[in-house]
Amino acid sequence: MDVVETRPARANEPITPTLAPLLAPTPMRRWRIWLVVGIILVLTFGHLWDIVTRTEQWPFSYYPMYARLEKKRSLTVISLFAVINRDGRRRVVRVTDAPDIPQLAALNEGRLRVILMSAWNSNGGNNVEAAKRTIADYIRMYEARRMSGEFDGPQMIEARLYKLTWAVRSDGSRAKRPSKSELLASVPLKEVLQ
Repeated sequence: MDVVETRPARANEPITPTLAPLLAPTPMRRWRIWLVVGIILVLTFGHLWDIVTRTEQWPFSYYPMYARLEKKRSLTVISLFAVINRDGRRRVVRVTDAPDIPQLAALNEGRLRVILMSAWNSNGGNNVEAAKRTIADYIRMYEARRMSGEFDGPQMIEARLYKLTWAVRSDGSRAKRPSKSELLASVPLKEVLQ
């Protein structure tokens, strides 16, 4: 900004600047307007193309999570359970829900499910051996941290991978137990320690 003094300043008198006429508004150049319009059109048509073709090209997406209506009356997930001794009794508890079993830092329920599903579905699906290796790794990590004193949890006697099927209720309420459970794989601690 150019400042022009109107007169020389005296000893204790403030300077009164005036603005030069350089700040007068000028219209935006035509090429800048076309650039903004072009960017908006590319973003809009890129997203529309991905929605119509149901494909994903970065940075566009057709948002598959919200792209379809679920019509099935059941929900099937796989979940890891642990066999532990609690109060002198053997209990089967869900690893991500049990208050006795501390959560491992980077393995919340969502991540653990993705890892287990990836192992189970590898090589065409129903890959019991890959699922057992993944479960054995989880037991090793859990027991190593428990033995080092990082947390105080019960010894994991066995880990089991179940496929749980929940009946979806029309009112949205949650059932206490799944309508069907199927054992997919089981790994005892003795097998892991060998």
